[in-house]
Amino acid sequence: MKRFMNVGQPPFPSGNYYFDVSATDQTTGASSPVGGNDFASFLFAWIGSSSESTNFTKDLFVAEASPYYAAFIQDTYHITPSFTVTAGLRWDIFGGKTERHNRLEYFDPAAQGTTAGVAYTGGEVFSNSSHRSPFRH
Repeated sequence: MKRFMNVGQPPFPSGNYYFDVSATDQTTGASSPVGGNDFASFLFAWIGSSSESTNFTKDLFVAEASPYYAAFIQDTYHITPSFTVTAGLRWDIFGGKTERHNRLEYFDPAAQGTTAGVAYTGGEVFSNSSHRSPFRH
């Protein structure tokens, strides 16, 4: 069985909030604040700005597919006329998730690359038409 899901996910379902240092800086209302901490402003629930008008305007609809296979066996054993044992075994395989338009990414610990002359191992890999899932087929 292969499940196909077209799921719409708005980028900010509850709004986009920005907490700045204005609630906790030493010179309240100054053009250039001194000190302050944006996390402390968050704890005070002092929102610097918000953008709820773009809340549902850029929905991301992904066309995901997830292969799923299962097998189940069951049997009943009559050990004595008054004692019966019913046992079963289930085996499930959940395949890797793919997306029809190659808009997924995943972390590949074997990815090789260089940035500013420094070599690294491991990084984000975007899916493409020849490699749509981190799971090998």
